[in-house]
Amino acid sequence: MVSTHQAPFRHRLTRDDVLGAAPDTATEALVHLYRDAAERRPVAAGIAALYAYERQVPAVATAKIDGLRRHYGLDDDRTLAFFRVQSTLDEDHAGAEARIIEALGGSDADVVVDTATDALDAWWSFLDGVDQG
Repeated sequence: MVSTHQAPFRHRLTRDDVLGAAPDTATEALVHLYRDAAERRPVAAGIAALYAYERQVPAVATAKIDGLRRHYGLDDDRTLAFFRVQSTLDEDHAGAEARIIEALGGSDADVVVDTATDALDAWWSFLDGVDQG
């Protein structure tokens, strides 16, 4: 019996399926937001977009490890390696990003906060789109 959570992953896609797929509007909006933040907004704002994502990753990775263990009985190093790396690496990234924002963002504080908010909103929309896929 396949759980509701596992069902979407039973369909196997070919390489051509993946490469030929058109991005949905939420994916396009997420990519556009990051390009705009990197190319048109102050440096601190672009870094804030990254920070908005990477600040959350360690907790998410830790929760995924916990879920894989509790719900699927997965505990081997190979399966959990990606999430273990993310649970610590992005702490370092987020820390560095916070220091950059603090050093550069003072005069652009409103734009920095708005960009971080825009990034979080774009991620939520992207994740909503994945759920509807």
